[in-house]
Amino acid sequence: MNMTQHLSLKRLNIPLFLQTIFPAFCVSTFASLMLFFRLYKSWQHDAWYLAFGWNLFLAWVPLFISIWLQWKHQQQKLSKITLLFFLGCWLLFLPNSPYIITDLLHIRHRGIGSVPIWFDTLFFFTFALAGLQAGMFSLYFVQKLLNHYFNEKLVWVFVIAVLLLTGFGMYLGRELRWNSWDIISQPLALSYVIINQLFNIVALQFTFTYFVAMKIFYLMFIYQREMR
Repeated sequence: MNMTQHLSLKRLNIPLFLQTIFPAFCVSTFASLMLFFRLYKSWQHDAWYLAFGWNLFLAWVPLFISIWLQWKHQQQKLSKITLLFFLGCWLLFLPNSPYIITDLLHIRHRGIGSVPIWFDTLFFFTFALAGLQAGMFSLYFVQKLLNHYFNEKLVWVFVIAVLLLTGFGMYLGRELRWNSWDIISQPLALSYVIINQLFNIVALQFTFTYFVAMKIFYLMFIYQREMR
């Protein structure tokens, strides 16, 4: 963020943490406005578009958790139990952030009405970008936080493992329709499914492909952040 942008945000009295995530906030706000317009124009036929709003909220949950962890860390060093508990919660919800990318397939089910296809193309892309940004900021905050507690190389191993698990979580959500909270409501059933999918070639292909893509996205994100 250059000096002009910093001063402009400061004059608007935007909180410091919001200044950091300002790009993600702007894209998510624009996506939400597009959703309101979409529902206004074609509510009767396309009410299912509300699911995009819910998915975007879920995409922000891990970001909220990471911000809260940063805030608590600034007050006092977190205990290992507290840190591990909230990292577990954060990891459960993290796949929801890049998951919106897979919602692009819904463009083929778009309603035919008063909303042109060029609008829906931008609509789907904006939501996917908003979710991905929320996830990248969230992972970045967690990595910076963990650097205060563990060796940086070990933290990078953790980050790679998280991206791999996120890819697998996206598969469970998109292809098998499992949710983050199913680990609490249906732990045994979900565990059985996970074990079976470890030997599923389609699951492995999906997981590895999204893992590679997200690793590239994250490295680009870090490069952009660190070069400022």
